[in-house]
Amino acid sequence: MLFFQALRSALLGTFSFNGRSDRLEHWTFAFLTAVICVGYYMALQLGLQLDGPVMLIGLILAAWLLIAHVSLFVRRLHDNNRTGLYMLLPAAAASTWLLGWLGMNGYVDYQHKFFLDYGVWVMRLGRIACGMCGSLLLWIFLSEGDADENIYGDPPL
Repeated sequence: MLFFQALRSALLGTFSFNGRSDRLEHWTFAFLTAVICVGYYMALQLGLQLDGPVMLIGLILAAWLLIAHVSLFVRRLHDNNRTGLYMLLPAAAASTWLLGWLGMNGYVDYQHKFFLDYGVWVMRLGRIACGMCGSLLLWIFLSEGDADENIYGDPPL
């Protein structure tokens, strides 16, 4: 699969959580997203005003990229014969980190004293969990997918 074929495949599968995606498709789309984000940042640094239509276009693009990445991540996990529910691991870790930060700063009313005393430890636990989940997913995304058919379908062409 060539670069532009991989990019086309990633763009066409934006709302598809079924099937499999190979490494080239995943990293091609990640590169495209990085280019878009750097371009948007540079436009902001050059004086682009975030008002009205520019803000709306940016929000729509960001929402689309988020959905596209999640669906591509799920298909990439499928290529390694893993369930898409692995994507909940970083969400749980980030939620723990956020809960610790909110509790440490007094924003959590439930078990207020616990979070004031131990919120920093909950936040550190969330950071460690984020690092571990990120390392696991990075290892999966960098590894080669199954060469043969698995429970999620035939290998990508």
